[in-house]
Amino acid sequence: MTAATPILAAPTLADFLRCARLRRNIDNDVLSQKKLAVLSNVSAPYINLLENNTPNVRKRPSRQKFAQIFCALSLTPEEIAHAYTLAEIKLPEPEGNTLPIFDRREQAYIDQLNPSLAGLVNEYWDVLVSNASYRDSFPGLAGIGNILLWFFEEESSQDVMMEWELEAELTVSWLRSRTALTPNNPRLLALFERLSQNETFMKMYSKTGIVTDRSSPVMLLNGSRILNVRLFPHPSEKGLLLFLATEAS
Repeated sequence: MTAATPILAAPTLADFLRCARLRRNIDNDVLSQKKLAVLSNVSAPYINLLENNTPNVRKRPSRQKFAQIFCALSLTPEEIAHAYTLAEIKLPEPEGNTLPIFDRREQAYIDQLNPSLAGLVNEYWDVLVSNASYRDSFPGLAGIGNILLWFFEEESSQDVMMEWELEAELTVSWLRSRTALTPNNPRLLALFERLSQNETFMKMYSKTGIVTDRSSPVMLLNGSRILNVRLFPHPSEKGLLLFLATEAS
């Protein structure tokens, strides 16, 4: 008798997310759903539903939640594109001169902005996606995944940023404003617990003033690079910002 030809099963988002989580190690331990929930600011029950391919969740996926999970899993651009394909996320086309919608395959859109530096960040300064110009200009940031952690845990940040203290204080001030709005947010608490071990961060955080906007668009980088920086709010996802910087002529 001829053996039956095995049926090739189509890949699923549930299997992809589960495998990505299980291969992601934190302190030599496999990343649990609970730990992933803290890192991504997405509830553990929601992640469990995704990994079990629960129909109602799959039919109405949240783009922002997916982006946060993908960032926490440290997916490559190719993996992110594949995950969005599995999620079957459909995009409305951008209209007029408005910023394009960052729905499907945010990475593809961000890449199109090269050679400008572009990155999509959330309200806790997690870098969800970025292009090559952004990653090359801020070495180490892609690996650590969060601008605040990069400032205070990555020594190279002080070599990159010519006005390191000014830029760091602005970012810390933004975090302080978020603390007042969402004091019990799990992602915020996880960040603060980690950053509170840094003396410089704590000195900046203890200041009472709040500044959440740049007084000047100029950002100075090593190598006499002068950037004009702008932050655009995401047109549909509250709390997401597009960081866009161009080299000053």
